[in-house]
Amino acid sequence: MPTSDEILNKKPPEFYRLLSECVEVAEHRGTIYYETAGELIGVIAVNMNNWSAAISKEMVQQGHPMISAVIVGQGDDTPGDGFYTLAYDIGRLDTDPTHLTENEKREFWKEELQRVYRTFAR
Repeated sequence: MPTSDEILNKKPPEFYRLLSECVEVAEHRGTIYYETAGELIGVIAVNMNNWSAAISKEMVQQGHPMISAVIVGQGDDTPGDGFYTLAYDIGRLDTDPTHLTENEKREFWKEELQRVYRTFAR
């Protein structure tokens, strides 16, 4: 499985397919399940972390919010722990997510999702 940096360096067609789908989902103020996003690029949901990280890194480098905020799990309709770890690693989240409560993480995600919607929604 390629790392997010390897994906960013190569930017294979799957990268653009996932990014495009996430932007389209954001344009309609929606979310997409990991499973659905994975099917789109031929990756099982459990291996989506590096792909979602790559598209968010790309967007943040361009001055946009973390587009992967639109990718959520089917059980609780929130992103996985990797979303918060990435947010901390790239400076979007000030506190190490291991020191946050579930409510604090959820609140950060909701705020980031709203930033995504403000940026991309029609």
